[in-house]
Amino acid sequence: MAASKKKKSGAKMRIAEAGAKERILLAARQLFAERGFDSTPTKAIAELAGVPAGLIFYHYGTKESLLDAIFEGGNFADAVADATASGARLEGEESLAAISRQLSQWLVENHEHARLFVKEITSHRATAERLRQIRQEAVRCLAAHLESKSAAGQLPRLDFPMASHMFISSILLAALADGRWNADELANRQAAVLLRKVSPKATAKKARRSS
Repeated sequence: MAASKKKKSGAKMRIAEAGAKERILLAARQLFAERGFDSTPTKAIAELAGVPAGLIFYHYGTKESLLDAIFEGGNFADAVADATASGARLEGEESLAAISRQLSQWLVENHEHARLFVKEITSHRATAERLRQIRQEAVRCLAAHLESKSAAGQLPRLDFPMASHMFISSILLAALADGRWNADELANRQAAVLLRKVSPKATAKKARRSS
């Protein structure tokens, strides 16, 4: 509970310190994450941002365009691309652990993104489609990284898309635990567990059990 209050307080401080256009964006991101897109009136965004409601339409045109602006830059797929670029300098499981730590830190700083994924990916159609695109971009990016590490002999041959999907899902779920997880512990365990679960041997073993 204390961690949740601290996040809300920090979000309000960021909004207060920003310019009017950015305040609108930050306020919309926070409220969409808390209430959902359809349940957030522009009046509430304006009140939190401390601007006249008309300024939202001046800067962004429509509520839908405001939502698009939230995902245009600095979204989760961009964070995955940055993390894999940093992790490319490391080898094997160490690379995956570094990626996990960087993404966990990004989600701590951008907690609303994880909440938006859960609230909107199955609700508002336009939002859900954009979030699916972001998730697919993130999965493809990480899968390509895993494949390149495997080709270099640093990781075993994997079901790369499934490994990437599991990796990203576990980080998003951990972020929804309201920050009460140990990022280092998650990073250190995640790679080892992931590699065991999606290795060819593990997949074959599971297939034999189900047959």
